Amino acid sequence: MYIRQSTTHQLVTNQESLRLQYALRQRARECGWHEAYIDVIDADLGISGASAAQRSGSKELVERTLSAPTWFSSKSNGPNVDNQVGAEGC
Repeated sequence: MYIRQSTTHQLVTNQESLRLQYALRQRARECGWHEAYIDVIDADLGISGASAAQRSGSKELVERTLSAPTWFSSKSNGPNVDNQVGAEGC
């Protein structure tokens, strides 16, 4: 999961939004994702999107997406999803 708020002001004033973004980790668990396959990339918190040069988290996300196995997707039946979990809305 890639979590980002563009400015330090947003980090301070949008606490609920930030909390909900981090809560996506638990939601992924509820949808059957194994903890070992859930990573939170939050290196870009408080960094503007005006320039990708300073956003290491964005670079990591792109690199990991491009190198992901072909079975990788949230709807996949690949090895990272427990097929026994039928969480509603997943």
